[in-house]
Formats: sequence, structure tokens, C-alpha cells
Amino acid sequence: MIIEIIEASGKAPGPEQTERAAAVFGRKFDVPADTRVSVICVNDNEMRSFNSQFFGRSDTTDVLSVTIDEEFSDGYLWGEIYISTETAERESEKRAVSWEEEALLYIIHGLLHLAGFEDTSEKDRRNMWDIQMDILEQCGLFRESFVEDQ
Repeated sequence: MIIEIIEASGKAPGPEQTERAAAVFGRKFDVPADTRVSVICVNDNEMRSFNSQFFGRSDTTDVLSVTIDEEFSDGYLWGEIYISTETAERESEKRAVSWEEEALLYIIHGLLHLAGFEDTSEKDRRNMWDIQMDILEQCGLFRESFVEDQ
């Protein structure tokens, strides 16, 4: 899987951790190697606008996933994941992790939504959380503080 990072907010997580997480996710869910996902890093105001545009909600959020499912000459575009770098900065301080690690958590969460996972019930939310923690652990980034503030 190929992750393309777009720095709309002027800030983005490092490619090494993102590529590692994409590789772990790709192996875990048998995602073809030419599958592309765009990760767009935005601020809270931009996220609020996208949340309104795509889902009709007026608030900001940490991560949004939008399925594209289109074939292009250079591969298959699975979807777009929008992450709020401002939210990642705020939440990372609460969890005592770097903002990049928090952003990586959002990217993994977005990938799970593209894969069809939902977090509308407590059971589904718990399942997604466990998968996210497993992927982070396989990337060498598991932190107890992620578990403390779910």
C-alpha cells in the first residue's frame, strides 16, 4: 500500500512511521501493493469544513475517511483520510506521546474505516481500538498512554 501525505496545514507526520504502519496494515488485511491512500493533514477549521461537506456535521473531529475506489493509470486509489494536526497536537499532550504518533493513530483509524470497520457501537469501537493498538505495537510505537485515554 502506498500512502501519499499532503501537507495542507503545513505539517505532516514523518514518512518512515507512516510507511511502516501502511506495510503492517497491508499485510494484516491483504491490501494490494499498488493501492494508494491520500492522507491530507489539515487544521481544525479545515476539518470542520470537510466534516460539514462530507457528513453534514458542523463540528471538528480528529480523522475523516472518504472512500474513492477508483482505478487510475498508476494504481488504485482506495480513499482519502483527513487528519487534524491541531487535534493531534492537543491530544498527544494528554497522552504523553508525540503529535506524530497521535497522527499515526488517526491514519490507522482512517484505514480501518476504509476497510469497512465502523465505530458506531461500543463493541465495534473496542474492536477497532484493539486492532489499532496491535498495528502500533507491530510498528514499535505502542504506548500505555494510548490505552489510558480511549
